[in-house]
Amino acid sequence: MATYPLTIRLLISLSNKECKKFKAYLSSPYFNTVKRLPKVYELIIDEFKEKQKEFNEPDFIEKVYTKSSERTYKSDLSKLKKHFEKFIILQEIEEKEQDFNHLILKDYINRVDGCFFEKKYHKVKNLLEEKPIDHHYYQSIFQIEEHFDTYIKSYKDNRTGDSNLQAISDAIDLDFILKKMCFGVLMLNRTNIAETDYNFGMMSAVLTYLKANQQIDNPLIRLLYYAYEILSGRNEEIMLQNLNEELRRSDKKIPIDMLNILYTILQNNLKRINGVKSKLHKELFKLYEFMLNQKYGQTNGNLPVTFYKNVVSIGLELNKYDYVNELIEKYKDKLMPVELANETYAYNKAKYLIYIDKPEQARDFIQNIKFKDWILKFDLKCIKIMLSYDLKELMLLEALINAFDVSLTPKRSPVKSEPNTIVYKKFISYVKKMNRIYKDPNLGKKDVEKLVLDIEKTYQCSNRNWLLKRLKTLL
Repeated sequence: MATYPLTIRLLISLSNKECKKFKAYLSSPYFNTVKRLPKVYELIIDEFKEKQKEFNEPDFIEKVYTKSSERTYKSDLSKLKKHFEKFIILQEIEEKEQDFNHLILKDYINRVDGCFFEKKYHKVKNLLEEKPIDHHYYQSIFQIEEHFDTYIKSYKDNRTGDSNLQAISDAIDLDFILKKMCFGVLMLNRTNIAETDYNFGMMSAVLTYLKANQQIDNPLIRLLYYAYEILSGRNEEIMLQNLNEELRRSDKKIPIDMLNILYTILQNNLKRINGVKSKLHKELFKLYEFMLNQKYGQTNGNLPVTFYKNVVSIGLELNKYDYVNELIEKYKDKLMPVELANETYAYNKAKYLIYIDKPEQARDFIQNIKFKDWILKFDLKCIKIMLSYDLKELMLLEALINAFDVSLTPKRSPVKSEPNTIVYKKFISYVKKMNRIYKDPNLGKKDVEKLVLDIEKTYQCSNRNWLLKRLKTLL
């Protein structure tokens, strides 16, 4: 197979069922307007898939074309490759109904003023909710809109006397504040995880009103306010503590999907809020523990891989090793999506083993991990750097650090969110300095203490606890 051109290798990789479908695809004048391509494709399948003949370019050209034309032959192979890629994507959409529904809904939001969206949304809603809620921005918006309607209908004015006018006015205020706070949280979420810039309009006026009227008896508004302040970077520790307390008081009064949305947004921003202070780790851990106990964010007992990974990370920072190991093993067969389960388990097990000083065992777990997501790829690079340092493979360590450093440059990095980039850059910087102290006999206790102080004060840094523990061994 290695001697075949790439296009031929791709085509003969199709299953028999896919071969028939691709033949029908090429025969359709809608997809393909070059009439000779089906014949070229059939010959490729017959000669190299079914009969498994060796490839000979002149012979092949002579069989297909009346006049030997290398230019036409290469052009046809190029066209076949493009058709193959489009065909594979169409197969993916056909097989994954959720993705198909997401694509249709995304289009329906704006098509014909969105009049088809609501009907389609309610028809496929249950299918959509099998995916993590905040992965699709438009889906979050419309779920929130639906829960607002339910929540506002349950609003009652408890005062006596003829207060209909006041009640209606209050209900309008409540409706506006709820929607504005919720969209504010969504906008901040997008600002923090992607390169977006929004005009928040009247949000400052809403926040001023809420601060002046803190006695508002509405748990959802309070939760949204705390979440907004956390994402804004204001008083994260106090606000996260308030959010935890509010969840414990009011979780039964708030639709579970609203809580799942808030949880997902905090998940998205974990790297930004994670490094503020060690006390914040404790509040985050309380939140995750509460979510696990209440089974929020889970589907039929299955845990999203991001939730799993984040609980492990926070637990390791707090030295909760027994808890982390129990969690890793408990949910290893209950992770979603299924296609990421094995690699996610292996990654988290390896990280746990590194933190408890068992790098040799950790190495076995990371051998076959091949994440596609860039954040996960970068997290895996950190694990490999930690492992190389612990095993004192210093040449490999320096190569890994240099390669990672290059991949984080603005032109090369696929991670556009600055908070995500900062945590990796700081981690690399600290490992470099720690390795320099380890290798250089002229550097000693004062240099270690200075670096420890710097890490403890820093705003954001990945794997802080691991760095501090390794530095203590150099004292």
